[in-house]
Amino acid sequence: MGVEAAWYAADAVDSSAHLLQEAHHSAQLQPYRSAARAEKQLDKANIHALQKKAEVEHPTSNPLSRWRQKQTIKRQYAAQKAGFRTAETSAKTVKEAAKKTEEAATFVVRHRKGIVVILGIFMLLAFLLNAVSSCSMMVEGIGAGIAAGSYAAADDDIVGAEAAYCAMEQALQRQLERYEQTHDYDALQWH
Repeated sequence: MGVEAAWYAADAVDSSAHLLQEAHHSAQLQPYRSAARAEKQLDKANIHALQKKAEVEHPTSNPLSRWRQKQTIKRQYAAQKAGFRTAETSAKTVKEAAKKTEEAATFVVRHRKGIVVILGIFMLLAFLLNAVSSCSMMVEGIGAGIAAGSYAAADDDIVGAEAAYCAMEQALQRQLERYEQTHDYDALQWH
């Protein structure tokens, strides 16, 4: 009974903590929700104003025509809001791009010697970096070969290792010489 009460109390604490966390998160998002509501109201007001303007400029008595006119205005407003450009703004952008291209071309013509020097320095730098990178691979390979082929030890260690190998060779030779005596083999033949 006490275990169940403790379990229910722990569950109540968990759910209370979760509710508090949700309330805190909701309070943090409140300004964003208010801004979204205000933006939606602004969109409705703008569309309403555009519809009134269209009714004044192009009056229609047919309800179907009026409905299509409202739908067209809504689509145009949504397209403009989404950032799609109209033909006028596209033409203006193309003219500005052509003007900027012309300015860039005149700059290149006026400063062609400096640009050639800069391009030459860039090409030389690219060539040198490429040469250095290929040499670094070669140097790394040589270093790895030297490290693998060399034995970094003192002379005393090398002499000691040689003596140990000699002792092992002599023990093996003695074992081979006494093989017939230590084993019952009549078939052993030396050629």
